[in-house]
Amino acid sequence: MTLRRLCATRCLLRNRRACNTLKSQGVPSATHSGALFATSWTLTASAKNSVSRFSANEIQTIYLNESYFGSDTFGIESGALLYAHKHPKDLNLSEAALIVGILRSPSTYSPSKYPNAAITRRNQILDLMAAQNLVSAQDAEQAKAGPLPTN
Repeated sequence: MTLRRLCATRCLLRNRRACNTLKSQGVPSATHSGALFATSWTLTASAKNSVSRFSANEIQTIYLNESYFGSDTFGIESGALLYAHKHPKDLNLSEAALIVGILRSPSTYSPSKYPNAAITRRNQILDLMAAQNLVSAQDAEQAKAGPLPTN
């Protein structure tokens, strides 16, 4: 998914700032709504086709490999190397939660710029994982006590 399509998707779903990003990328305001309508129809059709063609794990993999992690970094591999200096398979629970937390807003949750916000977001992810029984409460608490990776 291209950055423009990702911005359009976010704009359609929930995020007005993404609309401004589209405008700043040269989408004329007169055709903005038409472009979004066409994009929403295309994305809806694409999503329906994707569900039948790809498994949930494949969709997740595609998403993580296309996601923006800040600092001109795209994809989970580059994001993990940027923030934790490790490959994704080598991340511990605390580092993995940090990387996932950054996805929501890389500029807001950047560990180098806003370490307190990054810690808070990482802890929210760990709490969600514990609430959904993906990790034990004890493991989540231990991961919360871990420091942020240093640059």
